[in-house]
Amino acid sequence: MYQRRSRTCDGGEFNAMVLVLRLAVFVCTLTLASCSQCTWEYEKSSVVCRLRTLERTGLDLQGAEGTSRLDIECSELILFESQLPRNSFSRLAALGELRIESCKLLQLPEGAFEGLLALKKLSVNTRNYEWGPGKVLELQAGSMRGLKELQSLDLSDNNIRALPDGFLCPLTGLKVLNLTNNRFRSAEALGLAEKTCAGGSELQALNLAYNELRAVPTGWGVSKLRRLQHLNLEFNNISEVHGDALAGLGSLRTLNLSYNHLETLPAGLFAGSRDLREIHLQGNQIYELPRGLFHRLEQLLVLDLSRNQLSSHHVDNGTFSGLIRLVVLNLAHNALTRIDARTFAELYFLQILDLRNNSIGYIEDNAFLPVYNLHTLNLAENRLHTLDDRLFNGLFVLSKLTLNNNLISIVEPNVFRNCSDLKELDLSSNQLTEVPYAIRDLSMLRALDLGENQIARIENGTFSNLNQLTGLRLIDNQIENVTVGMFADLPRLSVLNLAKNRVQNIERGSFDRNLDIEAIRLDGNFLTDINGIFATLASLLWLNLAENHLVWFDYAFIPSNLKWLDIHGNYIESLGNYYKLQEEIKVKTLDASHNRLTDLGPMNVPNSVELLFVNDNHIGTIHANTFIDKVNLARVDLYANALKKLQLHQLRVAPAPTTDRPLPEFYLGGNPFECDCSMEWMQRVNNLTTRQHPKIMDLPNVECIMPHARGSPIRPIVSLQPKDFLCRYETHCFALCHCCDFDACDCEMTCPSNCTCYHDQTWGTNVVDCGNQGAASTAATGGLRPVPMDATEVYLDGNDIPEL
Repeated sequence: MYQRRSRTCDGGEFNAMVLVLRLAVFVCTLTLASCSQCTWEYEKSSVVCRLRTLERTGLDLQGAEGTSRLDIECSELILFESQLPRNSFSRLAALGELRIESCKLLQLPEGAFEGLLALKKLSVNTRNYEWGPGKVLELQAGSMRGLKELQSLDLSDNNIRALPDGFLCPLTGLKVLNLTNNRFRSAEALGLAEKTCAGGSELQALNLAYNELRAVPTGWGVSKLRRLQHLNLEFNNISEVHGDALAGLGSLRTLNLSYNHLETLPAGLFAGSRDLREIHLQGNQIYELPRGLFHRLEQLLVLDLSRNQLSSHHVDNGTFSGLIRLVVLNLAHNALTRIDARTFAELYFLQILDLRNNSIGYIEDNAFLPVYNLHTLNLAENRLHTLDDRLFNGLFVLSKLTLNNNLISIVEPNVFRNCSDLKELDLSSNQLTEVPYAIRDLSMLRALDLGENQIARIENGTFSNLNQLTGLRLIDNQIENVTVGMFADLPRLSVLNLAKNRVQNIERGSFDRNLDIEAIRLDGNFLTDINGIFATLASLLWLNLAENHLVWFDYAFIPSNLKWLDIHGNYIESLGNYYKLQEEIKVKTLDASHNRLTDLGPMNVPNSVELLFVNDNHIGTIHANTFIDKVNLARVDLYANALKKLQLHQLRVAPAPTTDRPLPEFYLGGNPFECDCSMEWMQRVNNLTTRQHPKIMDLPNVECIMPHARGSPIRPIVSLQPKDFLCRYETHCFALCHCCDFDACDCEMTCPSNCTCYHDQTWGTNVVDCGNQGAASTAATGGLRPVPMDATEVYLDGNDIPEL
């Protein structure tokens, strides 16, 4: 059942919202007029007024004079009452269309739109349900006074409970009334039973979807709507429809009662609506259809009874009698168990029949013989075991047949003899152990799905006569080998899916006769070698070899025109390029993730690449200039590798001189980076202005193992400061020091024995760590060796020092 939309927030969000509201109220108190002051936007055929709320004190619409359409949009963030000022539209006599959006109105006063003499279309959508379930838009009997030219009225999304008596009286020319997503509980609350005026009598479309109606009674006022063509009652709580509920609606074309709580319908419901074209009853609990319910609906084109509880006991040869022009019949998701020979006896013009997701286990011979115009038949998700030779008799123009998810194990050889025009056949998810011989009669077939079966072998000649076949799906079978001749009878084959089989070997030349092939899926198999198999397929654009057992890969193995290559989940140790192919390779998307790659260099990545996925490998080295020639590079994923050190020049990319072209996006998280003084650049790489380096998209997820860390040795890189990036040193002499060749050199820094010393790039931080050396080392030497005089931090903890 439809759930009314609502917003919820936790305590913090609620407090923040209250603060925003109080601030808005305070500002409005100081300058009342500013809250109802328009911010104007001018478009070709309309003018838009954006403001916080509507205030009773007035609304200056001078900027909209002379326009044909005006949109007034209040702020969605301000949950505060709006009030429609009187005489606001008196100067807009030429206005043809008015829309008031998101203004939290609680009332439409009398004569709210007076002066709009030419208005033809009006929309008032307060979205009061966002404010609260009790915030109802109340209407007055004279709210629409003066709108004699109005043809379309949209009052959806307002929490309206009722239309007052006489509300529609001024609207003598109204043709479309939209009351969707309100809170009408009874049909009488619509005010249609008013007999003292002619308002609404010209109505052609009435939309009451997403309300709370419980019944459609007799005498609810629609009988006077002689011109009504479209009645929408979907997504209500309707459990009862009276026999005379549609009385007087002789012009009705479309009736939508879907997604309610109906269990049955009265026998004479459609007796006075013989011109119906569409009836939608899906999504109810209908278990019984009275005999003759659809009798004499000779103009009906579409009947949707899906997602109900209809059984074969209540669907018989009289259920659809008389529907001689029916084109679409949907009986999906019901409880049918059999189809008799007379069930569709008079449906001569039926073109689409949907019977999927029932429990059909038996179909009588020649059951489809009367529906000789049928071009789409869906029998998926049923309990069929056998397709016998007479099952599809008469279906000479059938174009699409869907039989997936049945229990089919036997397909008789002549079952498709009368369906020679079939273009799409789906036999997936059944119990076939071989490709049916019967498909050889389908010379016009374009797409064949045999996936999720138990096919282990495909003999040469199996697909003979299928000269038009472009798509073949064999995923999730038990095929072990691909041999020369297996697909030789498919000259127009474009897409081949052999994923999730047991393919261990592909003979060279297996695809030589498939000159039009563009996409091949072989993922989830047991391939160990692809050398010489695909390189000659000039038309191949898309190749998936993921999750096989490949160890050796070279770009010479793939055709030069290939655009998309997936080799993830193998055991590949290197993206080989023995012949140094660069200009010859056209790959744009390369997924080599979840392999065993250890390094990445310029020849391992084609210059044509745009998207490169090498995450979850063992990459510890990225060579210089690896990405410098990749002018189309957009994304590189290096997540979860073995990178410890990374220099800025290793990520240099092709220069992007203008901001029109975005920088490539790199992902580096999940690597065990050791952040010494040479890694300080990574923290500021996204702020570089040279535009020769990528943007690190997951910088907050990059963590560092610190060379000198007291406390947590692993820290997020974004939490570090420049002084935290430290390198070890033993001795160091500054450039201005001239006495370091002598023993008594005051400006030479030497790290004391048994200590570790660190510095940042600028030597502004100089850490000497002599902690935890023990008593013996210090007592034996009579104390520590002198500490460098430029030390900024000295650690002597954990020692037994007799003197300093």
